[in-house]
Amino acid sequence: MGNKKVGRPTDNPKTHRITVRLDDGTYTKLNQCSEKLDISVSEVVREGIDNIHDQYLGCVNRKKE
Repeated sequence: MGNKKVGRPTDNPKTHRITVRLDDGTYTKLNQCSEKLDISVSEVVREGIDNIHDQYLGCVNRKKE
């Protein structure tokens, strides 16, 4: 039994890992969002990045097209 991968196969593997330091208030907000939306903390972060990117850089990307 060699290196068997665990988990569901995906078309979008998450291969990058980051570490962040959060104060208590931000950590609480992150967990509240996760619970309220019934998604993982990682998914909250990914959606937050997508929202910020779309809000601030989306118009820049569209102009280049």
